[in-house]
Amino acid sequence: EQVKRTAKGFLDLAKASLSALLLLTRDAFLCAAFVAAPGRTHQLAAMLVEFLRRLCGPEMSSLKVSQPEKLGWQPRQMLTDTTRLLLNAAAGAPDFAHVLVCTDNFDFAVISRASSILASKCSFPPAEQQAL
Repeated sequence: EQVKRTAKGFLDLAKASLSALLLLTRDAFLCAAFVAAPGRTHQLAAMLVEFLRRLCGPEMSSLKVSQPEKLGWQPRQMLTDTTRLLLNAAAGAPDFAHVLVCTDNFDFAVISRASSILASKCSFPPAEQQAL
């Protein structure tokens, strides 16, 4: 039971952080200011690649959760939000895509898998999916 409470707490923190970052990057001016710092751009790119790898990469099968509704586990929503954050950052910083591809753990297969899941299971808008 303690492990479930801890997991729920970390998951809630992750969702709140992702929501805050989405809010910051939704506005073009704020997004440009947010991703303007080179160190922050690299950190954001590495974080997004890691989130996508966890949600769509080889570790995806280890994320199976019994009673996901009790923990608030919504992987499709998390994938959608993570992808929107990536697209917002790319729109706000012209070199963000290059920084993203240059991260140590970037894997094009994971991006392809994310795109496939977004199209088939997440009702992700086709225009946004094309931008990915």
